[in-house]
Amino acid sequence: MPNCGVKAADFAVLHNTTMPVVLLECGFMTNSAEVALLMTAAYRAECFASCTVWPLCERLHRRRSATR
Repeated sequence: MPNCGVKAADFAVLHNTTMPVVLLECGFMTNSAEVALLMTAAYRAECFASCTVWPLCERLHRRRSATR
């Protein structure tokens, strides 16, 4: 999925919370090909891993390396 960049919007889910929050978009419901992918558990797992877990691991690794 191509990177559409960072967008700014006033989403309640980002503001009305007492904890850190991240809003991810792993596909568009208006795109039938992406809807078909989103319906599969394998794609959702891959999307979650590639959009959240790996970037966090990379950030933590860089942070840990910088403090050594």
